[in-house]
Order: sequence, then structure tokens, then C-alpha cells
Amino acid sequence: NDETEDNKDNKDNNGDIIVNEGSGSTAVSDVQLSEGSGTVLKEYASKRGAGMDARLEVTPQAESAVGAEVVSRIAEKITEAFSGVESNRVKREFLDMSIFLSNDGFASDRNKQDSVDVGGVLEIIVNYDLSGKEDAKIIRDHDGNTKVLTVLNERATGDLSDKEGSFFVDKANNRIYIYARFFSTYSIAYTTGTTTQPVSPGGSGSSGPKWVGLLPSGAGIQSPNDAPAMQGAGGTVAQGTLGTADPSMTAADPAASAAGAQSAGKSAPASNGKQVVSAPKTGDENADIAGYVLLLCAAALIAAGYLRRTTTGNAD
Repeated sequence: NDETEDNKDNKDNNGDIIVNEGSGSTAVSDVQLSEGSGTVLKEYASKRGAGMDARLEVTPQAESAVGAEVVSRIAEKITEAFSGVESNRVKREFLDMSIFLSNDGFASDRNKQDSVDVGGVLEIIVNYDLSGKEDAKIIRDHDGNTKVLTVLNERATGDLSDKEGSFFVDKANNRIYIYARFFSTYSIAYTTGTTTQPVSPGGSGSSGPKWVGLLPSGAGIQSPNDAPAMQGAGGTVAQGTLGTADPSMTAADPAASAAGAQSAGKSAPASNGKQVVSAPKTGDENADIAGYVLLLCAAALIAAGYLRRTTTGNAD
């Protein structure tokens, strides 16, 4: 189909690749092809007829400009790729990456080729603002086949034939290198911000309770409900209850601590009659975390007083 009317939006009508002014993210500032990739496009064009030229055009798209079925398939892959990450921290942007052919050097003739396999792997260098973006991933939807591209640890060199469907993120230079031969709809997905997460930093065999610390995102715990079991000198707080154990308690009853303390939102008796401390949940995760921190401080003071009393009693 003839796309000549859209040609007015092009920043540059020369070269083997251009970025168009689209309706989507402005994070893409420029795109380039490696020298060998230009050769692949020339070979693709020559097979389409004498005097034909080919180029790759990258157009940022608003989600509303992408077909609903394509968005749904890509969103499903993104959800799988970022499993365990809070959904409000996962962002996605869409790029239409399409091959165009012309028989007059793109002076006036410009025809989009749908769902193209160019027959060789291109190295596409996307200049992309990566500030504030973490764990970037590339997702491609081509002829209904949707996949998360494989991340590389470094930029590929030499023969690229085995690099199809992969990418490398050069965060220091705000670049993403994409290696592909299939062109249609792509998405860049990433996470933003950090989350305060409860974790137990103490190791096994500690002589006292393991105190809960606060770490940034990436520690593998996504909410207070994921807090690991904490081991005291003689007992535990069951997994899913964020609190601390009385140093003298024996093994707590998981059902009592979890069902009583977690669900009821208050102290629950362990199997030995001791109390497992837990905090009520408000529904506001930030407020809950603040409450847990205050609770732990109070528990630490109580435990310290208990130990002092125990020490004094032993001395007597």
C-alpha cells in the first residue's frame, strides 16, 4: 500500500533507516544501522526488482495506534517477563519497525511491506533515553507470534546470523542494540522507581531473633506478605507474618501465627503460649510498611528489656 502521504513526517528521507515523528514516546531520538546491515537491505531490495531501494523506518506509536490484539499479546508477554514486579512500576512503549520499498530513491514512491523477513539479521542501534528506566526488555509481535527477545551481555560482533531475536542495552550511552530480521511491531518495556521491601538479613544459626531490614527492589520480596519466616533462639514467626519472635519461645504454630496474627491483624498465640507480634493491614502498602517498621522498633525495645531482665535474674 502507498504510504507517500505519511512521508511528510519523516525527519530524513536519505539512508537505509530513519525514525519518523510518531504518536508515541519521544525517548527514541535517533536510529542507525551498522554497515553490514545496510548490505542486507540492499540484497533484499535487489530481489524485489531492478532499481529498487529498501529502508527500515522506526515509528514510535501510542498504544491506541496499535491493534488491540497486538497490544494484548505483547502485554501478556510483558506480564510474564516481569513476574513478581508491581504492575504500576512496569511501563511499555511501542515501535512500528517496518521495511519500505521505493523505485525512485524515496523521492515520491514509498511502499510499506507488511510483516517482512529481510533474509538476514540487521543490527539496529536505537538511541533511547534510559534515564530512570531499569531492566529494559524488547518484545516483538510478528504475524501473531509474540516473543521476548533474548538479552545479551555485550554488543554482538562478527557474524550476526545466530543473534536473531536478541538485544543489548548500553545504558551508559543510552543505546539499545536490536538484532532482528523480522519487522512489524516492537515494544520496549522496563521498570521505574524502587520499592521498599521487607527481608530478613540474619543467617541461620543466629543466637537471637532475625531483625527485618529494608532493601530496594530486586530482593525478590514484593510485599509484606512475602516476608520469610524469622527464627528466634527458640522459635519462629511463620512466613507471611511480619514481626519478631520472643527469644525464649519454642517453635511457633504456623497456623496460629499466620491465621491469627496475619489475618486478624494482632498478636496471636504460638504453640507454647507466647505471643507472635504482627501488625494490622490498612490496604495502603506504604502505610503498612511504615507500621511494620514502627512495630519492629517496639518489638526490639521489648526484647531488649526482656534480655536485661533475664540477665539480671541469672545474676541474682
